[in-house]
Amino acid sequence: MNNFKTNFSEVEAFSQFYISGRRIYNCLALLDRLARRDIRPGRRGAESDHQRPRHV
Repeated sequence: MNNFKTNFSEVEAFSQFYISGRRIYNCLALLDRLARRDIRPGRRGAESDHQRPRHV
């Protein structure tokens, strides 16, 4: 019974670590997507189109 209890606490700690890691990964992916959309001029990015003309 005691062994099961320690294993359960280890699994709980791992799940908490996994959830926080996924949250950090999602945040980084969102920031990466925003940065890419900022750099690359899109169809709706009027300000980026003004900064970088398409026909050089």
